[in-house]
Amino acid sequence: MALRTNKSIRGELETLGIGFDFESVKNLISDMQYLVDNGIYDKFFNVFKNWEEPVNVSTDMQKELQSISPLLTQAVSNNLIPEKSNIFSSYVDYYSFYHLYRFIEWVYSMNLERKLQEEDVKAIFSSDIIEKIIIGQENFEQMALSTLEDSFFQDIKEVIWTDKHTEKFFDKLHDLLISKSFKEIGTREIAFKRELKRIVKFLAVCCTLSKGRTYITTIEVISAYNVLFKIITTDIRHLVNTKEYKGLLICPVCNGYYYLQENEIPDDFIECSCGGKLVYSVSLENVKHYVGTIKEMVMDEKGLIAGAITSLMFALVFDSVILMALLVGIITILMAKNYTDGFKYGFLTGNISGALFFMAVFIFGIILSGVKFNQLSSISGSIIFIFIMVVGVFAIYCGRIWTFMCQRSKNNAAD
Repeated sequence: MALRTNKSIRGELETLGIGFDFESVKNLISDMQYLVDNGIYDKFFNVFKNWEEPVNVSTDMQKELQSISPLLTQAVSNNLIPEKSNIFSSYVDYYSFYHLYRFIEWVYSMNLERKLQEEDVKAIFSSDIIEKIIIGQENFEQMALSTLEDSFFQDIKEVIWTDKHTEKFFDKLHDLLISKSFKEIGTREIAFKRELKRIVKFLAVCCTLSKGRTYITTIEVISAYNVLFKIITTDIRHLVNTKEYKGLLICPVCNGYYYLQENEIPDDFIECSCGGKLVYSVSLENVKHYVGTIKEMVMDEKGLIAGAITSLMFALVFDSVILMALLVGIITILMAKNYTDGFKYGFLTGNISGALFFMAVFIFGIILSGVKFNQLSSISGSIIFIFIMVVGVFAIYCGRIWTFMCQRSKNNAAD
């Protein structure tokens, strides 16, 4: 996509009429040149061209989005309601806010370089990004938490064009900028042009109100385009409400998963530490529908018991403390190499936890009894057997504790 330069800038601007600042409009054309030359405008248009609604915008979903949006809730409370508005209207009404939200969705999709999901849409609607744009305008990304006065929703209905010349200036300027952004104008380009014009007009109304006026001049029109370009070039990923991302990242390669923290979004993480591509899901159960290789970590009770019993059998056969220590070391290595779920995970966990706990209790019992290591052979086999059986019970519970610690470790595998 390249800019057409068959006319001089001055010659082109003369077609816009009179009563506007030449340098300001010239700067707008330069800003458009920047967007086109750097591929930003083309990238944004491709998002629009390939757009698929991330949520089913039914009546129920519309009500849900309205309920989580402080701005739309405030608009409705001030009698700016869908029932009294027209989604195809050129006037400012309830749907003007809704169209701006959708525009932000396109920008967010461009920032994320992927199609949006329901959580992404909710993160936008439940944020105060629109309020920041209305109040902060070109400096919206620097604004703190913002809320609008109720009077804004009443005043917005009163804003009109200063005169027909100003309105024609807006029409001609929009046509000029669009003509410079496309080599050819087709159906999708015309639809894109119409959508942007609707957004710019709403931004012009907001710029007018910010100056305490109700008449749109060429100054507000130019300011509206500056705000539009600023939004398109701003990374808004952390201006949305990140609290809406309540799910987790899952790695299909190593089966590790990580629950997102309050200030994090899924796209903050490039890949798992194992090199696998991360998948975001609201729950483990939900991701299984899309990725069949994901397995939820479940401690197999049979494997745990088998592991604990095995450790007790080793303890009966080997009464040497040194040999037991060597055995524990081997099991630890096996545990590290076979870090998985199912029977193998339970079996190895039971072995290592049972052996470790046996070691601790056995040595502690010897210390309390005053028996020296070289006197172990004098202890009767029945006493050792009873002692080991008691240790077995503790080994199973130790296995549960060990499992919990391992799961905590695996939860951070995707971090």
